Amino acid sequence: MFDRKKLKATRKEMSEKEEIYFDSDDNALITVKADKEEQLFSSYDYDNNERLNEELADYIWDKARFVPAKNDIRIKVYASEKANKVEIENAIHNKFKKEYLELKEEKKRNALFSLAMLITGLLFLGVLYLSYLYFRNEFLDVILEIVVWVFLWEAVDAFFLQRTSLRRKQFTLLKLCAARVEVIRKSAKKAKNNDNENKTAN
Repeated sequence: MFDRKKLKATRKEMSEKEEIYFDSDDNALITVKADKEEQLFSSYDYDNNERLNEELADYIWDKARFVPAKNDIRIKVYASEKANKVEIENAIHNKFKKEYLELKEEKKRNALFSLAMLITGLLFLGVLYLSYLYFRNEFLDVILEIVVWVFLWEAVDAFFLQRTSLRRKQFTLLKLCAARVEVIRKSAKKAKNNDNENKTAN
């Protein structure tokens, strides 16, 4: 027998949005703890530290996508005392700038695809109209009606539904490109003490 109250509470918890914290300037605050260099940068990036660790990029994106449109984003990174602020800032901005530019190209492809679907749908609509006038074949008419519906729906779905989602994602990526990145360096001794305190508290 299912516990209905427990199920209801679980459903409510799952439906709640990600909790967002704001600083005094009303910026959405994303806090990152990265004590080791490999937590910040890709292990495959040999020459420089401009490539952000994919797990960290996913974490930042998961937080940023819930930020309201009216709020800017501020990223606070707690890193080791050897961390280079400029490298971390560049890595974050470059990662999301690259994704922003890729998404911009995807929007262009989306527009071309929806236009192609619309033109194809209209062409088949013309053929359907001619069929009504001259051929009057019920079997052919049904097939043409389905084809017209499919192509026109694909055009509507691509341009109005998918494009809206892409535009929203692009706006969030743009805010991440412009996000203020603050790096707080922690000494190895202090970080170790904090970890010991956390273990004691647990």
